Amino acid sequence: LSLVASCGGAAIGILVVGIGTAMADIADENELDTGRRQEGVFFGASSFANKCSAALGSLLAGQSLKWIGWPTGDNIRSAADIPHDTVLQLAIIAGPITSLLVIPGVFCLMGYRLNRAELTRIQSQLPNALAPARSPP
Repeated sequence: LSLVASCGGAAIGILVVGIGTAMADIADENELDTGRRQEGVFFGASSFANKCSAALGSLLAGQSLKWIGWPTGDNIRSAADIPHDTVLQLAIIAGPITSLLVIPGVFCLMGYRLNRAELTRIQSQLPNALAPARSPP
């Protein structure tokens, strides 16, 4: 369990960094296409999508617990008080079924075509391309 949790935590870290860098690269590509700098729009849309997915995840989690009849009340004091079938149903939902929710994201990422060479080309054509740093007078 610790190994799986560690791998999951590392993957989330990579995901957070990857989304941020992809947004910056997409903003550069959009500026080249439209002539307008709109990274705020992209980061705002990304934040909104994150909030919506967190809300939807909370809704689905609550409905799943309701659906499997997760026990509540003062008589539930430890895992031993929860029926084995209920724990098994939760494990199926939290494992394989939740993993299936990743598939649409994978298909979305398949459309991301920016690579280092393309990004370098885009950034070299931007009007505010980074010039070599100058020494102060």
